[in-house]
Amino acid sequence: MAPGNGEALLTLTLGAGTSLEDAANKILTNYKLAMVESKKETINGLSTLTMIADQKQEQGTIRVISTLIQFEGNIFSLMGISEISKFSSFSPFFLSTIQNFKELKETEKLNRKPDVIHIKTVSSQMTLQAALEYYNMPADQFEKLAILNEMTLSDRLSAGTLIKVVGK
Repeated sequence: MAPGNGEALLTLTLGAGTSLEDAANKILTNYKLAMVESKKETINGLSTLTMIADQKQEQGTIRVISTLIQFEGNIFSLMGISEISKFSSFSPFFLSTIQNFKELKETEKLNRKPDVIHIKTVSSQMTLQAALEYYNMPADQFEKLAILNEMTLSDRLSAGTLIKVVGK
């Protein structure tokens, strides 16, 4: 996640290592970070290690808040990154996201089925938009489907052309 202006970045990845400390050391080494501070705490019942570290660059210094969270044998790494002079303005957003990390238990989200790409054959000459309408695709998804098909909605398709549509 990042603001549109590119001044900050928040990532979620799997951390490498067998413990929070091991994962923290790997992050410091891999990204050539200098530790500013660190603390261990429990967030939503999960063991965590949070550190703030800096990375010196030619153009200035980048500040990183990295929280490592241990959950079911995995270590998750949440990293908030911005230029050091702007870090304090993004820090509340980073911390809010980190503090709200918890196990997902909502059954309607856990049981959600992913959208699947289906290949359909166009039966007669028509535009991509007409084909999407024929296959009952939602109109608000037409532009995305055009990009998926590497076409524009006004492109003319001949009979037998294969297109991609999305559904359950």
